[in-house]
Amino acid sequence: MKKLTLLLLSLFLSGCFSLFSSDAITVSNICTLMDEEVRWYQATKASTKKYGVPMHVQLAIIIKSRILNRMQNPQEQNYLV
Repeated sequence: MKKLTLLLLSLFLSGCFSLFSSDAITVSNICTLMDEEVRWYQATKASTKKYGVPMHVQLAIIIKSRILNRMQNPQEQNYLV
């Protein structure tokens, strides 16, 4: 019975922590996001070569646009991404 309770508790907690995925981009976790999403890194690198825009400028634009979108639509925050 204790093993079953422990298993159910651990499944419940892991489900709760999966709600907070790495989809929320902030300045503090952009490096870990680039490590996790290799395609994003490759795309920004290719864009840098093609257009000459540095990676940090591209990422700042992405972060700023996400912040502005959340400010415009605060009721539409989706945590189950």
